[in-house]
Amino acid sequence: MKTKKYIRLTMNPFYDYVTGNTMIVVPSKSARIKTTNDGIIIREKISESVKKFEEYIRNTTNKITVKGFPLTNNVLIVIQIQYLKNDFISKDVDNIAKTILDSYKGILYVDDKQVTQLFIEKKLSDAYGFLIGIKSIINDKDSIRLPSMILPTPNLKFLDKYEKIQNCNIYLSQHKNK
Repeated sequence: MKTKKYIRLTMNPFYDYVTGNTMIVVPSKSARIKTTNDGIIIREKISESVKKFEEYIRNTTNKITVKGFPLTNNVLIVIQIQYLKNDFISKDVDNIAKTILDSYKGILYVDDKQVTQLFIEKKLSDAYGFLIGIKSIINDKDSIRLPSMILPTPNLKFLDKYEKIQNCNIYLSQHKNK
């Protein structure tokens, strides 16, 4: 008889809940849309591997009952995906994240439309697996603040209140620390 191995880890208190699985390959859920010769847009069927993964997540996670879930407000999600070297380069994190997000819909959150912050990390590992952390965002202090991508520009001329910007492209100069 094969016995399952469990590892007990301590959850970072920043998150409301952390779960995941090791030794499982997360299949890619790419948006496959085709247009027929008649111009009709058809969404292709979800692959069997994605269906099996979603079913596995629902079956194993439904056994875990956590008070207050699924969350109904906005959420922050952090996903860490582990891949072996031979799959690391070929897997797209956005498609893998979509599979994981859809699998936990109705379990950790009502709908993935509630996700206002999403951080994904793909790690090279000696085993397949993933972790997903979720945090309820009640107010601004619950969010993660990343450094701004745009810095104030000295001597910037502000537009007169009657001027309009149309078809404006943003050109950013590279700032180098001296």
